[in-house]
Amino acid sequence: MFLARPTKSTVLFSQMAGRCMRPHPNKPYASLVDFVDNSSRHRLVTASSLMGMEGNINYRGEDILEAQEQIDKIRELAPDYNLDHLDFGKLNYLMEEIDIMSGLEIPKDIEPITHYSWLRFGEGYRIGIGEGRYFVVEKDLLGKWVCSYEYWDRETHKTISEWLGEEEVLDFMIERVDKFIASNYSETVKLVNMNSDWRNKPLKEPQYDLLRKLGVSSDVIIQLNRGKAAQLTNKLLSQKRSYR
Repeated sequence: MFLARPTKSTVLFSQMAGRCMRPHPNKPYASLVDFVDNSSRHRLVTASSLMGMEGNINYRGEDILEAQEQIDKIRELAPDYNLDHLDFGKLNYLMEEIDIMSGLEIPKDIEPITHYSWLRFGEGYRIGIGEGRYFVVEKDLLGKWVCSYEYWDRETHKTISEWLGEEEVLDFMIERVDKFIASNYSETVKLVNMNSDWRNKPLKEPQYDLLRKLGVSSDVIIQLNRGKAAQLTNKLLSQKRSYR
C-alpha cells in the first residue's frame, strides 16, 4: 500500500495504515510505503502503547508482559539506554552487556564529594589502588560507616583485611579515605583520579588480554577506553575475590 496523502490527524493516519493490515488467509504480511512522511509525525496505536509501555519497540511476537519484565531490568541497569531499536533476538546478550558495563562511573550518591575511582560494592563502596590492594567502605551492624584496607596475600592465598576507622556520615568516610590515599599512597593518585588524562586513551594490549581472561567479550572490550577498562577490571576482580 502507498501513502501519498499527508495528514495531521493521527486517527486518519491509523485508518489509512489499517486498511492494508486487515487480516486475510491469503495475506501473510503487508508493505506500507509512506511517500509524504506521515510516519514521522504520527505513531500507530499498538498493544504496547495502549498499555503505556515506552519506546518504539518491535516485540517480534513475544508475550508483551513477559518482554516488559526484561525491559524493566534493562531500564534499572541502564536508565539512559535507547529502547527504540531493542532486538529481542539478542536480549540475553544485551542484558549481559549492560550488566557488565553498568557501574563503571563514580556512584551518584558520592560523586559530588570525590573524583577518585570508587565503585559500588554490594551496599558499600570499594576503590582499588593497584597490586590487589583495596579500600572498602561499608556499614556495620550499628549503622556506622567503617573502612578496611584489603589485599590479597599470595603466600596464604587469603584476603587480609585491616580495620582503619569509622564515621557516622558516609561523606566524611569517603573524604577521609581520599585524604589517606593522597597522603600515604601518593604514587597511586594518578591511577585513581577519574580526571587523569590516561583514562581517555585507547586501552593497552595487556588490558585487553586480562579482560578476555576474565570472560569479557571482544564486542564489549572494543567499546572501552583505558580508564573504563581499568574500572571494569577492578569491578570483576573485586567480585571474584568476594566469592572466595
